[in-house]
Amino acid sequence: MTKRPTRRLPSKKPTRTPTRKQTPDSTPLDGGCPSNPSEADKLVACQFIFITDLQTCFNALEVDVSNRREIPTQIGLLTQLTSLRITESKGKLPTTIGCLTRLEKLTLYSNQLPGAIPESMGLLTKLEYLSLTYNKLKGTIPLSLGSLTKLESLNLGYNQLKGTIPSSFGALTNLERLSLSTNQLSGAIPSSVGSLAKLKDLTLDSNKLKGTIPSSLGSLTTLIILMLFDNQLTGTVPSTLTGLEHLSLSGNQLKGSIPPSLGSLTKMTFLDISDNQLKGTIPSSLGSLTRLSSLYLSSNELKGTIPSSFGPMTNLGTLYLSDNKLNGTVPSILGLMTNLHTLGLDSNQLKGTIPASLCLFSILITVDCNEIQCDCCWKCR
Repeated sequence: MTKRPTRRLPSKKPTRTPTRKQTPDSTPLDGGCPSNPSEADKLVACQFIFITDLQTCFNALEVDVSNRREIPTQIGLLTQLTSLRITESKGKLPTTIGCLTRLEKLTLYSNQLPGAIPESMGLLTKLEYLSLTYNKLKGTIPLSLGSLTKLESLNLGYNQLKGTIPSSFGALTNLERLSLSTNQLSGAIPSSVGSLAKLKDLTLDSNKLKGTIPSSLGSLTTLIILMLFDNQLTGTVPSTLTGLEHLSLSGNQLKGSIPPSLGSLTKMTFLDISDNQLKGTIPSSLGSLTRLSSLYLSSNELKGTIPSSFGPMTNLGTLYLSDNKLNGTVPSILGLMTNLHTLGLDSNQLKGTIPASLCLFSILITVDCNEIQCDCCWKCR
């Protein structure tokens, strides 16, 4: 398919966005932000958002459009917009997007946008919400995004972005959600993330991040979701985390033991630290996590017995302890877990009998049938 050539906006003189003076640190816009666009260019912009009346078009504050055409460079003419949502579009994101300096919300979710994120996006200093997720964006994350200090939510997930997480993100002190999931980001998690005092959701999973988990994350008292799974992180599981409800560190190279301090995270509903290189015993303090619905400790090198303190964890629906070096007998206290639907105990050194009460429910149980008696395990029949 022949790619449509990018049209430049005509202007008598190359100008900059009128709300920002040219400085050595400011970002030039390809084609500029003309103050006197032609009627033809106005029409191109308005046709893209399906508003043919020019007066209505140029007074619009909010636009939500699904358009399978390329986003035209003339989109930068709609300078009254405070909210712009585009889906199903294609072609590179034009640098003139930086002309929309009144934008507070920009959503370009689920398009087919290739190429890089324009540096000019750093001029949108009124943005509170930015989502470029589910595209085909490549290149690095522009440092200029660190200028968007009013941002409350930034989502660049599910693209093909490379390079490191900019340390300039530490200046985004109003951020409540940061998602860079499922890219090809490398390097370390910058310690400056610990400066984001309002952060509630930090999602950096499925990248190529290395290094240790910054201890500075322990200072984020508002953080409730921390998803760092499927990276190449090393070091230990942090012992300073507070207030979390969802923690996923699986698929890394973490070593050491499970910190007993995780038992103090009593609001936790989901905990996954499987597929690492953790050793030692399972802390009995985890039994304090009575709100937990899912617990994954499988594919580590854990030893010792299953703590009897697990009995009060009656909200557990999923318990995976498979592929460790656990020994001893299966505790009868597991029979109190009436909400359990998945139990994995195989590939350990456990013995004994699965509590008969668990067999009263439709539950998927995997055990080593030669060592553990289980009347309701289909593999053991």
